Amino acid sequence: GLGFEVFDNTSAAFGSTEEDKEETKSTPQSLNHRLGEMEGTLWTRLAEYHVRAGDFELARSVYEEALDAITRVRDFSLVFDAYVKFEEGVIEALMELMEEEEEDRYHERQPKASFLDDGA
Repeated sequence: GLGFEVFDNTSAAFGSTEEDKEETKSTPQSLNHRLGEMEGTLWTRLAEYHVRAGDFELARSVYEEALDAITRVRDFSLVFDAYVKFEEGVIEALMELMEEEEEDRYHERQPKASFLDDGA
């Protein structure tokens, strides 16, 4: 079908050989192995999608589930680093909001300058 042709053309562009395609078609374990090597990247991309969509709680849940599910150190490190960057961004945004609120409160408490006070 058309879907497999697109896959075949895409994999050829990334250096797959006919031998690789035959191996993938003949053994589902080979496909699982290849996807397993991308596990950290796939989890990270899913979480990043939810971040861009503005669903931060769901992104956090994806990161946490990934950290529980991943078995390879490289993938764990990849997801953990992305999760830390995500949380740093959340904290930075919250700190900026708090600073803006403090500035607003400070300006509300300051007495208004009067033109009558100038030369007297």
